[in-house]
Amino acid sequence: MRAAAIRYAERGVGMLETALRREPPPGVPVEFVGVFFSRFGELLRGELAKLLDQFLDARVPTAVQAPVSVLPPDGVPPDEWPAAARTAANIAAIRLIASGVKVGPAERTVLLRYSGWGGLSIDAVAAQLPREWVPEIRGLIHEYYTATKVAREIARVLLPLFFTLPNLDGVVRALEPSAGIGRMIHAFASPGFAALSWTAVEYSRVSAKLLAAVRPDITVFEGPFERWLASHETEVTGKVGLVVSNPPYGVRGASITEDANKSYRESKAYLYFLRRCLDLLAANGIGVFLVPYGFLTGQSAALLAVRGKVLRRHHLMTAFRLPSRLFPGANLVTDLLFFRARGGELPEVLPDDMPLLRGEYFRQFPQHILGTERGISADEDDTTRKPRRGYEVDGTFTVLPSFAERSMCVTCAVTPFYLAPEQPRKKPSEKDSLPSYLQAALTLGDRVGHFLGTLARGDAASVRIAVALFAELRDALLAWQAARAVELTATAKPDETAAARNLSPYADRLLQRESKNYAELVTLLSAFEESGELAAAFRTAPVYVPSYQGSTDDVSAQADFLYRTRRRLKLDVLREFRRELGIVDLKEPLHSMLISAGWCFDGGDWMPARDYYTGSLWPRYDRARALADQGDAQSAAQAAQLLAAIRPARFSDIAPEPRMPFVPLSVLRGWLEQWTDTVVPPLVRENGLLRLEEATYTNIKDVAEQRLSIALGYLNHDFTLFRPPAVKQVNPVTGEEESAEQALSRTRLEYGERARRTFHDFIAVRPELMGQIEDSYNRIFRGYVTPEYGADELTIARWRGRIVLKPHQRAGAQRLIANNGGLLGFDVGVGKTYTGIATIAALRQAGRAKRPIVVVPNTIIWKWHKEIRAALPDYRVLVVGSERYIGRSGVYTSRIDTPQERAMKWRQFQAGEFDLALVTYSVFARNRVRAESVREWILQTPALLRQIGIDARNMLAGVKEKSDSDGSKKKRKASVSAAAIESFVGEERAKELSEEERRGVAEKIALVREVERESEKARLLKLIETLTDMAERERAIVSEAMDRWIAERIEMSEEPDPGIYWEELQCDLLVLDEAQNMKNLWPVQQREGGMPKYLGAITEGSDRAWNFAIRAALVRQRTGGSGVVLLSATPAKNSPLEYYTLLGYVDGDAWARLGITDPEVFIDRYLRLEMKDIVGSDLSTQRRSVVAGFQNLDELRSVVFRYAEFRTAEEVGLKLPETQVEQIRVPMSEAQVKKYDAYLTDYEQALKRARQDPKARLRALGLLQRMALVAIHPELDRGPLVGEGSKEQWTFANAQQVKDPGCPKLLKVRDLILQKPDCGHLVFCDNVAVHAWLVMLLVAAGFPKERIAIFNADQAPNPVRRQLLAERFNGVAPVLDEQGNIEQEGTAPQYDVVIANATAYEGIDLHVRTCQVYHIDLPWEPATLQQRNGRAVRQGNMQAVIRIIYVLSEQSMDAVRFSMILGKLNWMKDILKSADRETNNPGAQAEMNPEELLLYLARDPEQARAAIEEQKKMLQEETRQRVRRQAWTSLRGIATRAQSLARVTDETQRAQVVREMDELRGYLAQVPSETWPWFHFADLAMTGTPMLFGPDWALYRGGAVYRDGQGFEMGEVRVESIGVRLLGDYQWHALTAEKLAAPEPGRVLQAVKELCAQATPEDFKLAQKRWPLAQDREQFDIELRRAVHSLRSGDFDVLGIDLASPSWRSWLWETHKDGILDALSAAPASMPFGIPAAVQAKLQPLALLSGSAIAARKADIIPFTYDAFSVLTDLSPSSGYKWTELNATALTWWGLPFPRGLLREADTGTLVEIRMHGVVKKVRAIWQSPHFAVTYSPDRGPDHASGPLYNVTHLASGLAAAQSFQSPEAARAAAQWMATLESNWESAKPDFTRLPANMKSVIAWIRLQTNTPTLEEIKKKAAA
Repeated sequence: MRAAAIRYAERGVGMLETALRREPPPGVPVEFVGVFFSRFGELLRGELAKLLDQFLDARVPTAVQAPVSVLPPDGVPPDEWPAAARTAANIAAIRLIASGVKVGPAERTVLLRYSGWGGLSIDAVAAQLPREWVPEIRGLIHEYYTATKVAREIARVLLPLFFTLPNLDGVVRALEPSAGIGRMIHAFASPGFAALSWTAVEYSRVSAKLLAAVRPDITVFEGPFERWLASHETEVTGKVGLVVSNPPYGVRGASITEDANKSYRESKAYLYFLRRCLDLLAANGIGVFLVPYGFLTGQSAALLAVRGKVLRRHHLMTAFRLPSRLFPGANLVTDLLFFRARGGELPEVLPDDMPLLRGEYFRQFPQHILGTERGISADEDDTTRKPRRGYEVDGTFTVLPSFAERSMCVTCAVTPFYLAPEQPRKKPSEKDSLPSYLQAALTLGDRVGHFLGTLARGDAASVRIAVALFAELRDALLAWQAARAVELTATAKPDETAAARNLSPYADRLLQRESKNYAELVTLLSAFEESGELAAAFRTAPVYVPSYQGSTDDVSAQADFLYRTRRRLKLDVLREFRRELGIVDLKEPLHSMLISAGWCFDGGDWMPARDYYTGSLWPRYDRARALADQGDAQSAAQAAQLLAAIRPARFSDIAPEPRMPFVPLSVLRGWLEQWTDTVVPPLVRENGLLRLEEATYTNIKDVAEQRLSIALGYLNHDFTLFRPPAVKQVNPVTGEEESAEQALSRTRLEYGERARRTFHDFIAVRPELMGQIEDSYNRIFRGYVTPEYGADELTIARWRGRIVLKPHQRAGAQRLIANNGGLLGFDVGVGKTYTGIATIAALRQAGRAKRPIVVVPNTIIWKWHKEIRAALPDYRVLVVGSERYIGRSGVYTSRIDTPQERAMKWRQFQAGEFDLALVTYSVFARNRVRAESVREWILQTPALLRQIGIDARNMLAGVKEKSDSDGSKKKRKASVSAAAIESFVGEERAKELSEEERRGVAEKIALVREVERESEKARLLKLIETLTDMAERERAIVSEAMDRWIAERIEMSEEPDPGIYWEELQCDLLVLDEAQNMKNLWPVQQREGGMPKYLGAITEGSDRAWNFAIRAALVRQRTGGSGVVLLSATPAKNSPLEYYTLLGYVDGDAWARLGITDPEVFIDRYLRLEMKDIVGSDLSTQRRSVVAGFQNLDELRSVVFRYAEFRTAEEVGLKLPETQVEQIRVPMSEAQVKKYDAYLTDYEQALKRARQDPKARLRALGLLQRMALVAIHPELDRGPLVGEGSKEQWTFANAQQVKDPGCPKLLKVRDLILQKPDCGHLVFCDNVAVHAWLVMLLVAAGFPKERIAIFNADQAPNPVRRQLLAERFNGVAPVLDEQGNIEQEGTAPQYDVVIANATAYEGIDLHVRTCQVYHIDLPWEPATLQQRNGRAVRQGNMQAVIRIIYVLSEQSMDAVRFSMILGKLNWMKDILKSADRETNNPGAQAEMNPEELLLYLARDPEQARAAIEEQKKMLQEETRQRVRRQAWTSLRGIATRAQSLARVTDETQRAQVVREMDELRGYLAQVPSETWPWFHFADLAMTGTPMLFGPDWALYRGGAVYRDGQGFEMGEVRVESIGVRLLGDYQWHALTAEKLAAPEPGRVLQAVKELCAQATPEDFKLAQKRWPLAQDREQFDIELRRAVHSLRSGDFDVLGIDLASPSWRSWLWETHKDGILDALSAAPASMPFGIPAAVQAKLQPLALLSGSAIAARKADIIPFTYDAFSVLTDLSPSSGYKWTELNATALTWWGLPFPRGLLREADTGTLVEIRMHGVVKKVRAIWQSPHFAVTYSPDRGPDHASGPLYNVTHLASGLAAAQSFQSPEAARAAAQWMATLESNWESAKPDFTRLPANMKSVIAWIRLQTNTPTLEEIKKKAAA
């Protein structure tokens, strides 16, 4: 069929539909037009196209006219022009075509100068073009058009062969599939080619329009070749005579999925075009292609395979290798290939073609290389500017040489390779006896009768139900009326068409006739007037006005009535309502009465407390707080209660990390400046990434300094940027050196730990930042209280079945209805299905859901259908994905419906003919989604945008790296998985491969991947080299990558439903059953420490989950953000991470709104990662990151409960049968023991060899699997041995070949079944052969075979069969009326035993009479075990007790597996139900190394029992450790809150903080003292005593520990440090948690560490009483006096009182004041601080003294006691001293920083200038004096892997005066000493000649000291 005929038909039908919509025929509503064309538009277009094709055939002249003469412009062809000239010509051509002028010869010349955009820039000229005519950016990649001279030569050499081309009636069909601007086609516009009928396909809109204008004589299709092929393949296949093409050379984009034939799924565009076009040729047709040189000569496995396919179907006539520089802006080596079609496929490549297959064509025909070869040709396509390996063909193209066509075998037998698929025929069904519209009429008539009867009763309750029924019924009547007319019109004869279009059902003769047989049809007719209009009762909705029935004195009841009926309440409305009731207001004001009744005022409205204190509370709190500040007492009370409900978190509860997005950017920026020691520009968060405001993320490395770039990589989980400098370390035990990758991994971990620690310290000393974080966090995470939804009756008018909802089901439905979606997590058997059905019905009734779709597992779709009909008998339910019919056996069976059947069903759904649609998992995504919808979803999904941003940056970086490489770099050998091998060669073939063959296949796959990677990089390199603007490069690459990603996401692996798009279904409620099956959406990226074990995460999202996510997003978009309901008994089976996916379906912004923008942030926030030694998959012990537990669970719960409802059977009070769980251990048979022991011995030997031999590791894993099989049956480890070397596996069919079906496990199950033959038995085992063997044993024992049902894919292959088996196992109880009479007879059960595997795990009810459940094997997931047991243990089981029997083989792996499952079973309950903030991960707890596993499997019972007991003890200790951690966390929470009281001024907030402290203290009081004996610390924390916390200890200001003659006293607590003084030592030492945890702490720290480990609570409590004070002072007296005397050096640090306790400072001042001041008065005048003195002068009340002034003013000196510090701060503002001077005194004298902001002109001195390599840079000073500053070394900052170094910077010059100190204290000491040296330090060029000669050696000595030397010690060293 001609393309023109199809095009005209599409246009004609479209015009007809538009006209009818604008002016429908009389009596035909416009809705009818839409329905008609949706159902019959395709049919109309097809028939019209056939008629037009016949018409065009009649117009074809006998002599074909020559095409329009087209000649290129004179002179040099445009493709050879310079870039500027090409650009100008392109602009002129586009402007001309955009103007719409008629194209004549002059205009044609302008248009022919257009040469495409390959090698040019679009952005540079976009502003010069009309917006709608700006070329697409992909033109930069693909628009390298054929050189004019090459095209002319192709036409010239084909002219003599033209007569050989196949033709149809003298016309040769010609195709150009990538026509561009038509140069190939223009070349054939010469004499001799008049018989050609051209079809040109062009992707670019601009190029297609230009070509159509230049060549009006040809057919031009605008769009991808794949799209053209999809609609024309059948009409052109085998009919094309000539194809000429220069196809695109890059990787295919979004159109890759538009070709449904996956046998042509080539990634490279040119390979796809080549193969696809050649296969369209008729026999002897010719195809000419200009392709990259690698196709013909490359040696990669991929190219060899493609060449073989082509050569079997097509004959290579000849080929030429062209010179490299044919394309402007590119240096490509290309081959010109001429093929002739064979007309079919050869069985194998011909011998004559074998050299071609091997890539040796040009060895046979070297004269066909049209130039001189230089360099070495590559094995793959080469599309780079710079030839890889230096290969190019040097020369100038002029003409093609004459050639003789290679001889073609004309006698070889070929097989046709194109066969049209047969369409499945629909089997007849009994329900087709009536037309479908009459079947619908029967149901609709019943609904009409119900409505009219309800309305006629007239009471208020009935009228209310009628109102609820009306809207749905009216819409259904109109939809049926339109559908009836469409159906009748389609089947009517020509003379009956007018009658068929009559919308009146009274004119329907068939309906009138059938109404005599069906009363429902008579009732239906009453809904219509004879004219066809709806009857009056159905045109206007009945009115229901609720009336108040309460007391006239009950103001609260009246208010509640108004609030419920109007959803809001105002005082004037209430007052008017009372007046209407005739009530005279009492003296007490209404508002007072409402307040007394518990109502709350909010912004002009009144709300009941139940609503006011739930939902989003912060806006209400802000409004109440504002009124409270104005003196409103009620608002103050409300604000206090709101705050109590909000429960704001405190800093210690929040545990902020720098990666958390809730950290304000200003806070993060301040920390980054300190952390990186750089000036950080403003930051922004965009698309899930943190970046600099002044730079895009892709060029961040080019803009930011390395330290900042690394830090941003860490914060963004971006491992390309996050590469801190790493130094390899040597294992001190083995001497083995780390690899570079190991060193980097370790360094990343250390970097992250340091970053988190320093971030916490940075915030902890800045209360204002602490407050910002608390406020930011609380506003995001706190402030939402989940409402309680009552169990009020649901008024669902169409709920007319016998199903009665229970209170918890009504409450669950009320929640889903209120939120228009959510997650319903009811346990198995609690009733989630009917709750979901009720939700759908209620939302439909309210008009909030008109097109609900329910997606269910394939196996239970008919179960859902049955349950919907049981509750809603008049619902019309559409089933998509399954077609039910009565089979030959007379029972229902089912099949998957065809795409055409599904398309028809969906069109009926669109037309409103059904109330809801049920869709199976398999086909719910067979309807297409438009690419623009997916793109919009991506742009709204931060997790995707983040990854695309990182990928784009990596892509550009990789391409740039490639451009710098020489192509000779040795490539790392890639690993290839077993799954990849299986996919490459096929599943069956993979099983047969030898080890050597497997290695060979792996090498081929690796080579193919390398080829594809290189080709992709080469293509991108070619692109970006032609672009000068980085932003344009980025957009081109990102756009191309996104298009490809979108296309792959919406690609169909199966045939799609034709013409159906999800957007057009208008779904407004999407329900997903068994939602846990869609959890695999978000893959987790690589993390520091490797991918954490037990994460339960995926590395790639599943297609099913992606498809659901996209469709859920479209539903949310349609409904304004909701409309998705998830049902699941086990929503998270492996990890809390699965909630990230599931809640994202319900609300796309659920996590992003909280700052949890992607899975990486979720993991950081809620999973507790630790480094542990674990067993790897190869059985080697590795140190890896593991998910040791879950944290911040209170926060996670609040988010989950906002969207989800969970209920267990116990919680809702369901009477479930009692479960009696038993473990029955059976001994293995002799045959089992023999095999098991042999495998166990082999396993033990494999473990010994595993570290050296990788094969032994794999063998060990295989042995474990075989041991598990042998533990079930001795023959299960091997299949039936039919022949030597047979690899056949056991199946249900061949199970009869077993030697003996009996084994201890199966015999035990058989005996247990025979003991209770009068009830139901449910047996689970995943192996289908075991099913057959158990049947054999039961039958042999006399059990009737017909009473046994098998649930597996062999015996129950479809949903209908499974549902039927379940019903026959359960039986059907009789239906009784209210008097107990039988209305419907019951059906007795037909089966007593069900043997099942995974096909029965979900959605199948097998519970009515089941008395015993058997587990022959065990699953790995506890959730699967719950699903198994849940088939029987559910409401409705008639048994009082159900035995759950686990049949375990003694001394086998069963015990290990069962132990692990029990350990994991309750983790979800702990997360959702526990009040703990953290919990352990049972998977990590139960981890066993191979040796422990061996012990478990030991044949010695005592040894195994002891191992199990040891494992139990270990788990118990893990639990105690978790409780201890929680206790310390709670204690820290009390301390933090107590300290925060100082900065909380609002009384409401203070009261809330105190309440929280009391609650935490109450929790600690309940912790057993045996587990945590430190409760007395809680009372200290309650008083606000500053405390320092470690992981399992706490120290506090003013405390002491004394034990066995040793002890230490505790001093001041600052940030994360505390002062500690050992018994007998006068010096105070700063102690941090980090130092105490060091592996080898110093003497003081070691003593403290030992005492902390040994101390009891009494050692803390009684320390002050027991402390030997006299002994203590006697021991340090002499040393203290020496230290006082040494103050003469000016170094105050020798006293060691920086963190001393207040009592020590007071004692020291009282006892040694004179000695200290006398020594300081003798100190040098250059002392870096002054001694503070309070003087009486008004102008200067404060003096900083030095020298003799100190001794003279002793009485005025301010003491260094803490209580005297306020004297300094009081006197400073008017003292005239600078902040730096005051700060130096405060730090030295009191150890406290001087507050900023007290002085009128603060002199902070925070930034100093340093000069390095001639560049001046500002950095932050750590310490500063008038002449020197201590700064970080530029090369070794705080983030360096080996730790930072420090420099002394001379301020006047900016140069480093001394470098590379290990600590800032040492650098400061050096600076202070240098300041005492005589030199002109104030000069930028100081006089170094005056400095001592040994200055460098003294500085070197300072660097080497372990303890920082004092100034006096340095002077002594210098003097020596």
